[in-house]
Amino acid sequence: MSDLISRPATFLNCRAGAFERATQDMIDGTQWSPPDYLKRYRGRHLRLDGEQIGEVDAIAELDGTCVLVSCKSRVYTAAYDMGLHNVVRNTADYITRAVEDWEALVEKLRRNPVGDNYDLSAVKDLRGVVITPSVMYVPIELANKESMAGLRYYSSFGEFEVYVSRNSG
Repeated sequence: MSDLISRPATFLNCRAGAFERATQDMIDGTQWSPPDYLKRYRGRHLRLDGEQIGEVDAIAELDGTCVLVSCKSRVYTAAYDMGLHNVVRNTADYITRAVEDWEALVEKLRRNPVGDNYDLSAVKDLRGVVITPSVMYVPIELANKESMAGLRYYSSFGEFEVYVSRNSG
């Protein structure tokens, strides 16, 4: 562990990877567990026309609806809890950009369901969601934005877990 502390980027990557795996494990414990042909895209750097376009952190699928999950392992720090303006603002800006970027990727995948190393042509309805381990403050417009009925485009892990547990066929 001391080696990881001396290399913070490595530590953060380990934390992010653990969050992504925990998210997929949670999904796999519900009816939203994706079929094998979709599971193989988790963690893969998707390419279209020779260009890397994004990476899917977790995948959920039920009855032809596929939800691509972007996991953002933001830490709920003491400074955030105290409401330090710049910390809260920077986190809200980060999540807002993450949602915008994820929406653009999901839309690109809808328009291009087959790429260099992926094939989503069997998916009837492709959706996206960005999650963080804890609930974070975001602008009200983003807080109210839904990916699909009952699922906010930005959700905490717990909110997403409730959605996939309740909305199972």
